[in-house]
Amino acid sequence: MDMSNAKWFGTKEYLELVWLKLSFQQRILELGYNFLYTDTDILWFRNPFRHISVYADMSCSLDNSKAASVLLDNEINCGFYYMKSTSRSINMIKKWVAGRARFPDENEQVVFSKIKHELMSELGARIEALETEYVSGFCDFQKKFDKVCTVHANCCMGLENKVYDLKNIAADWKKYMSLTPEERKKGSVKVTAPGRCRKSMGW
Repeated sequence: MDMSNAKWFGTKEYLELVWLKLSFQQRILELGYNFLYTDTDILWFRNPFRHISVYADMSCSLDNSKAASVLLDNEINCGFYYMKSTSRSINMIKKWVAGRARFPDENEQVVFSKIKHELMSELGARIEALETEYVSGFCDFQKKFDKVCTVHANCCMGLENKVYDLKNIAADWKKYMSLTPEERKKGSVKVTAPGRCRKSMGW
């Protein structure tokens, strides 16, 4: 596969790229290393590891943590996840990779959402979903900075749209950090809504 340029979402080359990523991550786990995978369209404000359980084999972000009453029943977002090297996690990622044969036209995120409960029931995998008030994104937009650790430009099409909206939020964070703790509690700095991204998705 030609890896010299960008692969557009949903294309054949894009699918090859995201599935190749999983094979690479499987090897990392087999070598005994834990890893944190993060997309590049994510802003980091606080340490997200404070909200990642040491119990879980895998902790993953969500598009929205409030759409379903059971946290793990919400849509998984594979733009941010942490995996520990355990026998369960190695078997889990092997079954995840094998899941492509069952759903040949789907990306790795869709397949994971379809089989996540199988991974837990059949392999005993410990999968933890992360609340969007801490590991957030444009899908479930957080209007305040009081808890948020990361902000993902998900639910958005187009690199220019992502960069524009993320820059606005980064500027808001600088204003927030310039305030005293007392001023921050008053919520005087609001996070700029991702206007271009919303428009790109027809919101």
